[in-house]
Amino acid sequence: MSSKQSDFYKSYMETLQKKAKEAVSKAQEKTFEEYFEVADTKIRDIYKKTIIDFYQDYTPPRFYDRRGSLFNLIQTKRGSDYLSIWFDPSKISYRNGYAGEDGLYETVFRQGWHGGAMVHGSMLYPVGKYEDGKPRAYDGTYKDGYYKPYEDEDYKYSWTVANKAAISPLDDFKKRLDKYQKTEYQEDYEKIWNKNKSNIKIDM
Repeated sequence: MSSKQSDFYKSYMETLQKKAKEAVSKAQEKTFEEYFEVADTKIRDIYKKTIIDFYQDYTPPRFYDRRGSLFNLIQTKRGSDYLSIWFDPSKISYRNGYAGEDGLYETVFRQGWHGGAMVHGSMLYPVGKYEDGKPRAYDGTYKDGYYKPYEDEDYKYSWTVANKAAISPLDDFKKRLDKYQKTEYQEDYEKIWNKNKSNIKIDM
């Protein structure tokens, strides 16, 4: 083989290797982008089911209409090569219609309480009484521009122990997310990678 032929084949192979690396790199980039999109959707769906199950755990489902705010807790940010997940307590705005209830993030989302308030060191639920003495479930007494679920000089409440789920929404979500990472997580990536890998084309 002449030196010219040798130089040609050397240059050809170098070009081939370069183009192959570029093609594989593009396929990998596309795989990551598609994968994180799938993962984002699945993780949000896992979270949604977690919140639904949390409220269905409570009977009567009196607070179920408030589930929208808990749905809004989860936040995600997706890039071409990453997916970030976090929770934003400021998204909880359902308690009597006003925002800034970080305390509910702790008691409801992290601890699993179905309502209630910290009274004398215990999570209790206020139960009022009609004038005739018959007990009723507390439905909020509106006074001076805000709700007052506590004892005051105008209205007295008796208290009962608040309801708590067997597992908090946060712990339940972590448990489900761990299961997803051990099963579908890898399967989803491999499925997307195999699809993109089969479409790799090297043009010379």
